[in-house]
Amino acid sequence: VAVIDATTQADLATNVAKKLLSAGFNVLTARNIDSLTNPGNASSSVVYLRAGTDSNVANQVASKLGGLKVVTSDKFDDPITVVVGSNLKQ
Repeated sequence: VAVIDATTQADLATNVAKKLLSAGFNVLTARNIDSLTNPGNASSSVVYLRAGTDSNVANQVASKLGGLKVVTSDKFDDPITVVVGSNLKQ
């Protein structure tokens, strides 16, 4: 799982990554988003799932983060990418 912060809130990606790590998920990276690859907006949190990846894990990640929307997309290189927006409740 990759966690990407689409907001300007300090340490948001790191905090979400820690939450997922403590729940047993394999988090590969936590970083800020590059505006050139941002598929959405900074207010919406979404779990992106690459085509061909098992959706069970993506759905578990989405559930752990409060029932986020899961979208199939090849926008990111990682199998599962969480783009964290300002709507995420911590």
